[in-house]
Amino acid sequence: MGVCAAQGARPGGRAARGAARGPAAGLRGRGRGPAAARARRRLRGLPGGAGRLGRVRRAGRGAAAGGRHARRPARRGERPGGAGERPGEGRGEGPGKRRGERRGRPPVSAAVETGASLWRSREWQRLWFSQAVSVVGDYVFNTTVLLWIGTTVAAGESWAPAAVSGVLIAAAVPVLLVGPVAGVYVDRWDHRRVMMVTDLLRAAFVAVLLVIPLAGGDWPVWVQIALIYAMVALSSSASRFFNPARFSLIAQVVPAGHHTRAFGLLTATSGTAAIVGPPLAAPLLFSTGEEWALLINVASFLVSYAAIRMIRMPGTGTEGAAEGTAGGAGDGERVGEGDGEGDGAGGESAFWPEFVEGLRFFVRNRTLLVVVGTVFVYTFGVGALNVLNVFFVTDNLHTEASWLGTLNAAFGVGSILGSLLAATLARKFGETRVFALGILLTGVAVLFYSRQSALWAALAFLALASISVAVVNVVVGPLVLHATPRHLLGRVNAVLNPATYLASILSMSVTGFLASTALRDLDGTFLGVHFGRIDTVFGFSALLMAAAGLLAIRPLSRTAAGEPAAEKVAAAEGAS
Repeated sequence: MGVCAAQGARPGGRAARGAARGPAAGLRGRGRGPAAARARRRLRGLPGGAGRLGRVRRAGRGAAAGGRHARRPARRGERPGGAGERPGEGRGEGPGKRRGERRGRPPVSAAVETGASLWRSREWQRLWFSQAVSVVGDYVFNTTVLLWIGTTVAAGESWAPAAVSGVLIAAAVPVLLVGPVAGVYVDRWDHRRVMMVTDLLRAAFVAVLLVIPLAGGDWPVWVQIALIYAMVALSSSASRFFNPARFSLIAQVVPAGHHTRAFGLLTATSGTAAIVGPPLAAPLLFSTGEEWALLINVASFLVSYAAIRMIRMPGTGTEGAAEGTAGGAGDGERVGEGDGEGDGAGGESAFWPEFVEGLRFFVRNRTLLVVVGTVFVYTFGVGALNVLNVFFVTDNLHTEASWLGTLNAAFGVGSILGSLLAATLARKFGETRVFALGILLTGVAVLFYSRQSALWAALAFLALASISVAVVNVVVGPLVLHATPRHLLGRVNAVLNPATYLASILSMSVTGFLASTALRDLDGTFLGVHFGRIDTVFGFSALLMAAAGLLAIRPLSRTAAGEPAAEKVAAAEGAS
C-alpha cells in the first residue's frame, strides 16, 4: 500500500512522505502524542499485537526506503505475510498459552479429540472410576438388603417372601413415578452438580439404615421394614436424577467418535461388578454384620462424589460444557439448557411446557420411536430368562438348581466380552445395523437355547446370547445421543428408561403367570419336537425378539441416511 502510494506521488513531496509511512502513520514520526501511545498500548495488548506492531513499523520503513523490509511475495513453503513475519504472529497462533491454560497439559478432552486413546482423558478416567466404585457398592447393597430382610429382620416368618418382594417394589416405583419428572429438571441443572448432590444424598439415605443394627434389634419388625423400604425408595428416587445426568455428562466429556467405546466400557464394568459384588455381600453380612455392608455402600458413594468433583468440564475449567465436542448438540442447543445452567426461572409453570417439549420431540423422532419400541420387545423377551431360568435348569436341562449360578456366570462373561466388542463392531458396521442385527441374533440364540437338554450346549448358547445382549445395550446410548440434542437428553431418557423398566416388569408378570397357569400342564410333541411350559415361553420370547430386530433394520437404515441432525431438528422446532 505504502509502496503503491509513493509511486504515484511527487518524489520528495509531503504527500509522498506521508503515504510512504503507510500503516505506520500515527504510530511513529509525527504520531508521538498521547493518542498514538494509547494506540500502541492497545495493539500490544491484543493477541500477537507486538508482532503486528513490529511489522507495521518495518513495513513503513521499508516502504519509505524501498529497501529490504519491503513486502514481497511469499516464497514456496513460506506463510504469506512477509519475510520478517514469524510463524504464529498476527493471529495469536504463537507458542504462548492462552489465559487460564496450564502449561504442559492439553485442554479437556484434547487427547481424545485428536483420535488418541479414550483413556488419555483424565475426565473420562475420573468418570469411569466413580462409576466402577459406585456400581460395586450398589450390587453389594442390593444383595445385602434382600438377605438382611429374608434371614434376619423377617427370619422364620411366613410373610418373609412378600417382605423381600417389597424391597424390589420400593426400588421400582420411583423409576415409573420420579423418572419422567426428573428428566425435566436434569435438563435445567448442571449435570456434574446433580451427580455430586445425588451421590451425597444416596450416601445419607444408606447411612440412615445403620440405626437399625445400632439399635440392637429393639425396634418392632414393621418399623425396621418400613425404614428399609423408605430409604430404598429415596435412594432409587435420587438415582432417577443421577442416571440421566451421567448420560448427559458423557455427551459433554467424551467426543462423539468415542461414545460407543465409553458406553461399552461402562457396560463391561457393570457386568464385572455384577459378578464380583453379590458374592461379596453374603460373607460380609454373615461374618461381620449388615453394618459393614452398609458402610461399604456409603463409602462407594463418597468416593464417586470425590471423583466427579475432580472432573474439569470442557470449555470452562471446572464446570459447564464444551461447544460441539459431542454429537447431538450444537446449533440447536439453547443457552443455559445444554449445560444444565438454566435457572428454572419459570418455576412450576414452566415444567409442563418443558415436559411436553421433550415428549413431542420424542414422538416426532423416528429413530427414537423405533429404538424404544424395539428395546421394549427385546427387554420383554430377555425378562423371561430372568424369571424362568431356574425352572429351565431343572425341567429341561434335568440338573440341580445350583447350576443356575454357572449359567449366570456364563451370561456375565459373555456380557463383558460383548461390551468390549461393541465399539469395534459399531465402527465397522455402524450403530444402527449393529443394534438391529444384535436383537435379531439374540432372538436366534435364545431360540436355540430353549431347545437344549444338555448343560454344556445350554451354556454355549446362553453365552452367545449374552454377547449380543451386551452389544445391543452398548449401542443404544450412542443412538440416543446422536438423535437427541443435548438440552433434551434428560427428558428423552425420562421416556426411554421407564419404558424399558415397564417392559421388564410386564415380562416378569406375564411370563410367570403363563408358566404357572395356562401353560402349567403343557407337555407334548409337534412334528417330532417336544414342547414344555418353560421352553415354549422362551421360544415365543425368542421369536418376538428376532421379529423386532428384523423389522427395525429398514427403518433405522432410512433414518440413519435421511433424518436431519438432532440440532437442526431442535432449532427448527424452536423457531416454530
